[in-house]
Parts: sequence; structure tokens; C-alpha cells
Amino acid sequence: GKLNTTCQKLLLQFQTITTAIFGASIIVFVNLEKLELSVEIAQISIRSLYYLHILISLFIIFRILSNVLSWFDFRIEECRLLNEIAGEEIRIRPNIKNFWRWDEFYSIVAIIIISSAFVIFSEVVIIPSLSLC
Repeated sequence: GKLNTTCQKLLLQFQTITTAIFGASIIVFVNLEKLELSVEIAQISIRSLYYLHILISLFIIFRILSNVLSWFDFRIEECRLLNEIAGEEIRIRPNIKNFWRWDEFYSIVAIIIISSAFVIFSEVVIIPSLSLC
């Protein structure tokens, strides 16, 4: 449905932006001397890139959550109307306890894992390696 399509578009945007930002970090790391950057400026650049990535990740997560909440509200109203018209419980209201069944939940988990891995990799591998240059 529309919810899955929207989530897929947001994940595509996340994937594209993640690739670009991570690529920019690697470019700073690999071309430190060619770009004539000091180690401090390179560290600030890489940290700025992963902070930007965190902000974009949060924005995409909030967009996904917003779409889920909107769908949830719509479905509750739809169930109420159908059951009111039919006079019996034709459609069961969605239950928030079933969140673990939704693709959107796993999309959010993946975004959090990828963003965390980017920050950890930057702080544990890339930034300390800059000091060796």
C-alpha cells in the first residue's frame, strides 16, 4: 500500500544520502594531504559529516513514524465506521503491540544501526588514523 511505498522512497533517500556522506568522509580521509587539510580540520569535517548524517537519519525516522501514525489513525477510523455501518465487528482495530510485524519498524532499526555504525567507525577507525598522517 501507500505506507510501504512511502517508506521505500524514504529508505532510498536514506541509502543515497548515506552513500554520499560516507563517501565524502572517505575522500577527506584518503586525500588529506592532497586537499592540504590539517588533521584538526579533517577531524572536524568527518565529525560534521556524521552529525549531518544523524540529523538526516532522525528526519527520515520521524517521517516514517509520522506516516505510520497517520495510517494507524486512518485505520482506527475506518474500523469504527465499518463496524458502525455493519452493526457488528467486521474489522478489528489495529493494535500498536504488533509493531514488530511492520516493515517500518525494521526500517527504523536498520537506520539506527547504520547511523550508529557510521559514527563508531568514524570515531574508532577513521579519526584515530588521521593522527598517524
